[in-house]
Amino acid sequence: MFPSPMSPMVHPTDLVIGGWDISGLCMDKAMERTQVLDYDLQCQAAPHMAPCTNSDRRNLSVERQFHLKETSKSTIVDDMVDANHLLYKAPGEGEKGKGKHPDQIIVIKYVPAVGELKRAINEYYSEIFCSGCSVINIFNKCEDSLLTTPLILDLAILTELLTHVQYHQLSVDGEPKPPFAPMYLVLSLLSIYAQGVTCTEVVTSLNRQRNAIDSFLKACIGIKGSNDLLLEMRIW
Repeated sequence: MFPSPMSPMVHPTDLVIGGWDISGLCMDKAMERTQVLDYDLQCQAAPHMAPCTNSDRRNLSVERQFHLKETSKSTIVDDMVDANHLLYKAPGEGEKGKGKHPDQIIVIKYVPAVGELKRAINEYYSEIFCSGCSVINIFNKCEDSLLTTPLILDLAILTELLTHVQYHQLSVDGEPKPPFAPMYLVLSLLSIYAQGVTCTEVVTSLNRQRNAIDSFLKACIGIKGSNDLLLEMRIW
């Protein structure tokens, strides 16, 4: 759902938009999202292998659906590259730009014995000092229903809360107090649970998205937000 053309026709009290896909990210994908701004190694390769479950077999019985599944897996790496041109040179900066895009291969196969458990093997090969390498291998096993149920509950609860939050601009001396207004209909704070809508600026980093929600909730009840700078402790 893309709200750009429909935003003028919708009042925030009538409809809110959180994203276009529920995030079923596993631990490795959460780490990959965090890598955008929190991790300073330049990933060179990211192979991914996943056996399909019985439910996946029914959902992905058509070749086109398999292709969509592979595309959704690959776009996470694309987002990581697009959001961090300090580590990955853009195509316009030269065809031989080092680290322009990590090598990536995605293999998805149906394995009957797996049952309803999702299993995935991911490897992240990164270049370090003096042409060395750092390799992270992750084996992940989980049940989709148990993974997404808490996310959906959190998504519904936080959405309900955000629809009740209103704000107003500070009034200048002598001017009437501005009226309260609801939050923008695109709830970008929900990007930690759902893939962000294209017209909103969100930080694709797990830790920073969580800190944004934490700071917002503190502001709602008048508690001072987190301050990692601690400037008052670092000056005379």
